[in-house]
Amino acid sequence: MCRPRFARRLTALLLMTGLLAPRGSAQDFDPPLGHAAEMIDGGTVARVEIPTQAAELQTYPMPTEYPRQLLQEVPGRPFRPVDPPPQAFAWWKVPFYVALGLPRDLVDGFVGGLAKVPIISPVFVFPAYELVPTQIVFRDPRDWHRWPAGPNRHDHGYYKGNSWGWFPSAHMWKFHYTSERKLERNRAYNERLQAELRDRNREIETHNQLIENRKREARREALRAIEAGDGREAALRMIPYYQAYPLDEGAFALFATALAIYAPEGPEWVKPLLWYELNAAQPLPLTQAETQLALAREQHPERASLAEALIYVRLLLGEPRDALVVAAEHLTREPDDARRRRLVLETALSADDLATARQVYQALDSSTLETTDAALIRARMDLLAGDYRGAQQLLRIMHQEHPEDAYVSYYLGIAELQLALYEPAYPEGFEQAFDLLEQAVLRAPNAALRVRAGQTLAYARGLGSEIEEEPELFQLPGMVPGA
Repeated sequence: MCRPRFARRLTALLLMTGLLAPRGSAQDFDPPLGHAAEMIDGGTVARVEIPTQAAELQTYPMPTEYPRQLLQEVPGRPFRPVDPPPQAFAWWKVPFYVALGLPRDLVDGFVGGLAKVPIISPVFVFPAYELVPTQIVFRDPRDWHRWPAGPNRHDHGYYKGNSWGWFPSAHMWKFHYTSERKLERNRAYNERLQAELRDRNREIETHNQLIENRKREARREALRAIEAGDGREAALRMIPYYQAYPLDEGAFALFATALAIYAPEGPEWVKPLLWYELNAAQPLPLTQAETQLALAREQHPERASLAEALIYVRLLLGEPRDALVVAAEHLTREPDDARRRRLVLETALSADDLATARQVYQALDSSTLETTDAALIRARMDLLAGDYRGAQQLLRIMHQEHPEDAYVSYYLGIAELQLALYEPAYPEGFEQAFDLLEQAVLRAPNAALRVRAGQTLAYARGLGSEIEEEPELFQLPGMVPGA
């Protein structure tokens, strides 16, 4: 079983490849057997930089600016208040208040201080300030208390804690008033500012409209070029557009379709760019691209690049059966084309369609296949049919003849793992699978196989951990921790 040396080697390998995966279970193990996507993109998808002087960027450059929001006010110059209206201080009231109001407020404040003392308040303040109407002398008439000690219209009275020390004259005299002159000045200033704000917003609207017009023109011309089958014109429009507005709704669909049509005649970086962008896309834009590619393919069924791009997108979306439909239709247009037949075969293996895979394999010209390639196809069909023992025997012979072939190691590792899962008398298959899958990861000729083998290896390692912890769940005798 998985001894410590295997655990250390596998952990290091998985950390190196970044492919640690959740633990799996035997019931949901479904190793990928088709190479359709690798056949289309070459197995390696890497970031592509478009040459800065490329005609695809320079012919119809898009503005790098985005639409701006309309202004609510002129920056740094806020509107002046008109509601509530501006207030002015009545300086002319100050001398009168000092002479007539301030003395009474001072007495009221002094009495208010005494009212806070528990003993003095009921003995002195209540009779002298409430029962005897001395407040008519010391308080502003507009704030007299009701007799005896009841609250007035301002809710002030003996029983209110803020009854005294309120300085009623200062509050009642109203030293501020509405300034009509300030109000008119503010209104005139705001009108000038509003006119300036309208001019600035008009400039922003014009700027935004220019950007929108150029975007609309680019999309309209790109769609027209796609309908006409002019891949170059569509790419010249959409490559700078997508670089400037990658998040624009629907832009990715037109961009991917333009690249798919342009790829056969365009520079060598166009195809790698298409595969990279499709792999990096999120499900929603990828679904939109699928719709646009399907429509373009209906308009131009003779374009092989559109069919391959549509197959590729559907494989990325996890729809291999729909991809097989496209591949089969693509083959009917040139039934003798070896690449199209092989693409149908690989897509059928990806879709777990054994009948179609066998039918296409029988129709393949044996002269176009190498001996190793033909044997590997038969082994994969055996794996798909559940004949793990037959696949193992065939792959072991191939592994002896080609020990460095990563694909042979990968599929032999799958066969060993499946036999170990479904044949309790073959527990050593786990160690064989670990070694073979590790070889496949380390010797993979392309990134696609490295990822594929790494995911299977991560699955196998998680499965081995489950069996070591709870062997009874898998009904594999002899599988005990540390065995």
